[in-house]
Amino acid sequence: MHATGHAEVFLGYDRDTGYAEAAMADLPGEIRALISRMDGEQPLWSDDGKLLVKSLKSTDLGVAFLLEFEGKKIYHAGDLFLMPARTREDVKEFEQYTEPLRGMKIDYGMLPLDPRFPDIGYLTVRRYLELAEFTAWTPMHLWGQYDFPAAFAAENPSLAQHMCALKAGERMDLE
Repeated sequence: MHATGHAEVFLGYDRDTGYAEAAMADLPGEIRALISRMDGEQPLWSDDGKLLVKSLKSTDLGVAFLLEFEGKKIYHAGDLFLMPARTREDVKEFEQYTEPLRGMKIDYGMLPLDPRFPDIGYLTVRRYLELAEFTAWTPMHLWGQYDFPAAFAAENPSLAQHMCALKAGERMDLE
C-alpha cells in the first residue's frame, strides 16, 4: 500500500479459473474491487500507470509474473517450472512458456529450486539462467530445506554466482 492509500492486487490463474472465482466470491466487494485477475499471457497496467504487470502461462496452477517499474524488471516464476513427470510434452510446455524471457535483462528474480526433485530443480533454474540475464535471483519452493541452495551452489557454481539465498530465520531488508 502506498502512502496515498492506493492498493492493487494482481491474481493469476490460467488453469483452474473456477477455483479463483470461488475464492474471490467470498471476499467483500471493496476487496474484490482491488483485484485484477490475469489469465495466461496478459499485460496489465496498474491504475496509476506506473507499474506494468505481465503474466506468463504456468505448468501448474497460477501464472508467472514479470513486473516493470521505473526501468527495472522483477520476475516471479510462480509455478512455472519443469514438471516432475518430465514427459516430452511437459518439457515442451515448460520451454514454450518460458520462451518470452529469452534475451531479457532481469534485475531480480524468484526462481523455483525444489529440493523434492533436485535434478528437475537444477534443470528448471538452468533453463531460466540460459534464457535471461538475472542480476540477482533467489531460490523459492524450498519446502523448509534452506540448506538446499548451498548444495545447488556447490554443484553449479556458475549458475549460482548471482544467487541470493537465505537461511531459516534470516531476513532480507530491501530499501
